[in-house]
Amino acid sequence: MGTYLDLSSARIWYEDRGSGAPVVLLHGGLSDGRMFHDNLATLADRFRLLQPDLRGHGRSPDVPGPWGPPELAADLVELMEKTSGPAKLVGYSLGATVALLVAIHRPDLVERLVLISGVFHHRGWLMPPSADRGVPPVLAQLYAQVSPHEPEHIQVILGKLADSARTQPALTNADLRRVRCRALVLVSDDDLVDHAHSYTLYQQLPDAELAVVPGTSHNLLLEKPQLCTRLVGGVSARRSGPDPHADPATAGHPARRASMTPPTWEQARARWAEVNTYWLSTVRPDGRPHAVPLLGVWVADTFHFAAGDRTRKARNLAGNPACVVTAATPELDLVLEGRAAPVRDEERVRAVAAAYREKYGWEPQVRQGQLWAEGAPTAGPPPYTVYRLEPQLGFAFPTGTEFTPARWRF
Repeated sequence: MGTYLDLSSARIWYEDRGSGAPVVLLHGGLSDGRMFHDNLATLADRFRLLQPDLRGHGRSPDVPGPWGPPELAADLVELMEKTSGPAKLVGYSLGATVALLVAIHRPDLVERLVLISGVFHHRGWLMPPSADRGVPPVLAQLYAQVSPHEPEHIQVILGKLADSARTQPALTNADLRRVRCRALVLVSDDDLVDHAHSYTLYQQLPDAELAVVPGTSHNLLLEKPQLCTRLVGGVSARRSGPDPHADPATAGHPARRASMTPPTWEQARARWAEVNTYWLSTVRPDGRPHAVPLLGVWVADTFHFAAGDRTRKARNLAGNPACVVTAATPELDLVLEGRAAPVRDEERVRAVAAAYREKYGWEPQVRQGQLWAEGAPTAGPPPYTVYRLEPQLGFAFPTGTEFTPARWRF
């Protein structure tokens, strides 16, 4: 049965059906509670399900002015206080962020937490909401069927979501560690959320499980509804406290819980500079990859290397500057994706030559903007053009127990 509830800042429509322990289902952006009808809504035979339409979505009217996850979370807190009381929260995409905010700021209201394809920081999206891409036709059609607004108003909703996604959410690892309840992080293997981001979410939540649904996309609830429903239902039905059937030999905290955090770029950058031999991957004219070991230096917070103009890597870069530089350290395997550009500034070339002398004991001379020296087997015969890497993406993969994976955009 569906009804409206007037809150202090919004009017929310929600369904309330089934009986048993309360479970609140929170839909994704531009959708509404109907998205659960052929999947998680079947849990109504075991639980009392509350399915609100977030403000501006479905049957819930929009309110003037901007809003984002914090305002939606405030709506949810008020709705729960007036209807379910403490409950299990299951959020998908935008709904996952809303559920996470409530679990952090009102832990007394959240008994269990299921986060499906959601982010705790806006940088976790591989493809954030954008007004430029427009509204998918199927979502526009569903919106027009039930919204109290004109069909075109969904463009306004998209604009508000896109504006908020530029800065929200912005939770930290410390915020995630404030969650008190048990949690399930559920993602697809081809999601719109960065996998490293999802893994960090799983690791930083104090009591969490991780499930990756194979062969699915961000629409995993529609693509494998039975499997997703079984996973969510299992977590929702589980009792609080330790499992009485657990093997005592394996019931302790696993090593991954031991204060592991992603490295900052400054930490990764320091390890990049300490590497002796790097690997450079370029693309041949016929599309085949080419990889070669490389000596490199960091000058002005930028990675530089040298190559003879007749070498394969230099000829590859002349036709296609896209490249990947990788390195291994005791704690991290490092990757930088970007473009290599020749350095034409002679002052920078001299700084690179000095860095080579200090790091490797190699003493090239600078003549007409290039390096000249003998004994550079990885760079080919002289003269050597100096290249700088213009990074676009960076990755760090832990090899020990100090860090979790990390990803950077430049």
